[in-house]
Amino acid sequence: MEKLKGFKMFEVSNSLYNDLYKYFPEDADNFVFHKVCGLTIPFSLTWRQIGINISGGADSASLCLLLCKIIKENNYKCKIHVITFVRCWTTRPWQEPKGHEVYQKLKSMFPKIIGNRYENYIPPELEYGVIGPIIKGRSGDQIEGSSFNSYVAYKHKLSAIFNGTSMNPSDEVFDNRMKERDKTSEQGTLRDIMYHDKGTWFIHPYRFVQKDWIVAQYFIHGAEDLFNTTRGCEGDINDGNHINPVVPTLESYKPGMDVPVCGACFWCLERDWAVSKLPDTMNKLRQYYE
Repeated sequence: MEKLKGFKMFEVSNSLYNDLYKYFPEDADNFVFHKVCGLTIPFSLTWRQIGINISGGADSASLCLLLCKIIKENNYKCKIHVITFVRCWTTRPWQEPKGHEVYQKLKSMFPKIIGNRYENYIPPELEYGVIGPIIKGRSGDQIEGSSFNSYVAYKHKLSAIFNGTSMNPSDEVFDNRMKERDKTSEQGTLRDIMYHDKGTWFIHPYRFVQKDWIVAQYFIHGAEDLFNTTRGCEGDINDGNHINPVVPTLESYKPGMDVPVCGACFWCLERDWAVSKLPDTMNKLRQYYE
């Protein structure tokens, strides 16, 4: 297989996969590198069972969408199993059913590809926003999330686990952003987007991708309904402007309720930014889908 040459839009980040030949020469030839609107997404011909972290937000759901289309269009004999984390149940009780709703939507779209759903619970007391980093710069929720991924991969023999964490907008600075997501592809290494541990590949193809490109994928692939199902807002029942008037207490929430977004958290601002750029982004990507 030839080394990747990259695409104009993601030339640097795509080229990071070339180091597979340096660090994993025995595995590199098993990989096929699919190009989606300029972005390289790796997939091994040996995989039969893989996992993906689904939060209920737009990033992870779109990555799952693209993986399903890659599997379907290439007739790969591979199942995708969804890994979900129940978080902040006392202040965002809609988070768990939202994750399940996104899973059900994906399963209805790709019933032969989407497999099981594995759910883990993270205590609110261990969230980064509550206790901060506790071990080597990592918070309790980060440690538990990583550990659960490894456990599920080992127990259910998953060859890879994909994660849809993306990069912060480069032309807009939000004060409440996660600053580690400012890292650029020029500063990156192969490990930022792909590494191997305990027999499983952990792959982050969106690590250097911004949300405007991600949101555009829903419209390019005719999946606007899936996009509208997702929710990224991290506002909770303490938000007095929008959410608290509708859901004032934990007990007042009922599954299926239409809970408004706060419109002020980073995830709301980033999503609004991406949607506002949609016409321009679609135009820039037109060469890839027309």
